[in-house]
Amino acid sequence: MLGSRKNTPIIFFFLALTLLFLPAHWLSQPELLLLTCLKPINYLFAESVEEPVLPDQDISSLSPVEQVKVMRKQVADLKAELQQVYNENRRLSQQLQAIADFTGTQPQNFTWSKNYQLITANVLINHDVSGWRKSLVINRGSHNGIASGLPVISGRYLVGKVSKVSPFTSRIQLITDPGFRIRAHVVSTPKTVKEKSKLIQGEGVLEGYSTHRTALKWVSRDVPVQPGWLVFTSADFYQIWPRGLIIGTVESLVEEGYFYRLKIEPVIDFNNLSQVIILKKKGNN
Repeated sequence: MLGSRKNTPIIFFFLALTLLFLPAHWLSQPELLLLTCLKPINYLFAESVEEPVLPDQDISSLSPVEQVKVMRKQVADLKAELQQVYNENRRLSQQLQAIADFTGTQPQNFTWSKNYQLITANVLINHDVSGWRKSLVINRGSHNGIASGLPVISGRYLVGKVSKVSPFTSRIQLITDPGFRIRAHVVSTPKTVKEKSKLIQGEGVLEGYSTHRTALKWVSRDVPVQPGWLVFTSADFYQIWPRGLIIGTVESLVEEGYFYRLKIEPVIDFNNLSQVIILKKKGNN
């Protein structure tokens, strides 16, 4: 009985390893379920590997050489503890800055605290096993109030939306995923116009490219779009998607009948994304 308990973490490890090689369409719910099951085990191991706090030690009876060894060990332990505190403070500061960046993008008459609940989350898996799909997994789920379809941001930048939810983890569909769709608009940069009041805008539909790029299609050719123009989210009728979140810049454009199809270079480096914010419209349960 005791041996089987010891082998439990190993079994979970091989289950996780097996999931890495399954087809992408098999991984939606099973992977999230496995991550949910592993969460208590992760906490258990995290607690077990922490070094105990050293009690005050009387080193006066030790030889000078042994005293130096003990003091060096104590200094090393203190440095490690300070590093942990620094890392935690940095993580919290990044979350606060991301929230401040988001609130700063909203119009003056828009009070985000009356419209949205901001839920911070850490990225557990920052890539998709499929070369076609683009997603990541976070450590928040239905237990934290997360629901499918909610917008996901990083500061003032759009990351994607929640696509799959389990109790303690969720999968995020990135803006580069070919199944992603949202209304967006392109805006001329200040360098191309002399007055801010003369900024030119054109609206279209954003979709993923299955690479590290996205595309804005159905933009009218009456809009004199140029490479370097900025792309932002457009507000929707239900106010689920806030207007003004930054998506990226225009890299190139092609003509398709009466419209332009713009190739967009996202601002965010999704491979190095460690934290995100989920926007939940207040009143949604």
